[in-house]
Amino acid sequence: MRSKRAWALIAAVALIAAACGGSDEASDPADPGTTAPSSTDAITATTAPATIAPIPSGGSSIEGLHVDEIVFGAEGHVQISNNGDVDISLDGLWLCQFPTYFELSGTLEVDDVILISASDIGGLSSEGGEAAIYTSRDFASSTAIIDYVGWGTGGDRSEVASLAGIWPQGATVSAPDDFIELGGVSGDPESWG
Repeated sequence: MRSKRAWALIAAVALIAAACGGSDEASDPADPGTTAPSSTDAITATTAPATIAPIPSGGSSIEGLHVDEIVFGAEGHVQISNNGDVDISLDGLWLCQFPTYFELSGTLEVDDVILISASDIGGLSSEGGEAAIYTSRDFASSTAIIDYVGWGTGGDRSEVASLAGIWPQGATVSAPDDFIELGGVSGDPESWG
């Protein structure tokens, strides 16, 4: 009798363990190399929204984070804005004006801006240049670039931006002597003036 109870207990424990599963993730039948989020993940995502936007894994953007103004000259700057709905961590992001790269840091709050001095990125001439935001130091990667603008004669990273689908191939913005600013959709040269 004891042996039947022991086997029944072992079988019950095995059934409970199988029902609970040993993993928090279920495989995705459409792609055997990936896993689908568990029901716990879905609940967490809907009940606890992020308060700081994460850095994308590549080939995407951080909603609301854009270069939106370039002021030319020795006292000029690149303005980066957050017009999204959440604060954005700048840690790990880079501003590029080839061949100069500037590491960003801190948190950019909703409806706030950060100014990067022309001297920090090798100068800003209305004759030509670029400003690109990257999620890593892989500056030749189209999956690391998330925002771009090129003006005048353009810059060396325009092809990377084009491959990423965030800037038209060969396009630049006409630049007057003092500044350009974004007045519409990021990634559209016609939105700059």
